[in-house]
Amino acid sequence: MSLTALDITKQDFSASLRGYNREEVRAFLDLVAKELESLQYSESRQAEKVTLLEGKLKEFQGIEQTLRDALLSAQEAIKQTQIGSERERELLLKSARLDAERIRREAQENWTNVQGQIHRLMAQKNSFIKRLKYILQSQQELIELLESEHINTDTESEKSDDAQGTD
Repeated sequence: MSLTALDITKQDFSASLRGYNREEVRAFLDLVAKELESLQYSESRQAEKVTLLEGKLKEFQGIEQTLRDALLSAQEAIKQTQIGSERERELLLKSARLDAERIRREAQENWTNVQGQIHRLMAQKNSFIKRLKYILQSQQELIELLESEHINTDTESEKSDDAQGTD
């Protein structure tokens, strides 16, 4: 079951002599805890994906560096060859640049995906924090209301005792 802010807001607990029904409150808190655990698991999986993608990015950067090094070696060898090998060198250089550009684009796309995942996770985290703050605020207001009702009940009882004592 997916828990939403509306579910939390509409959750009612029946009152008992000592306050809320402890079993209902515990059951609800267990549900919130399970939902939090699920979110944390999801966040952990996303962090693993980020780590994996960062590893792939480093791998692509290593490949790009290897290609650059290969290009430099090829250029030095080509400089020492005859005029006929100039055309072959140009073709290799063009091919290597296309490969390097493709690898760079792929790495950039992976990086963009990682950034998007990070932003989504941050938005989920912020949303969860807001929901928790709202729950805390609601509970604080409820406590204040209950305390206020308790004080009003005590004041009314004292007034009725005073009125009966003067009769």
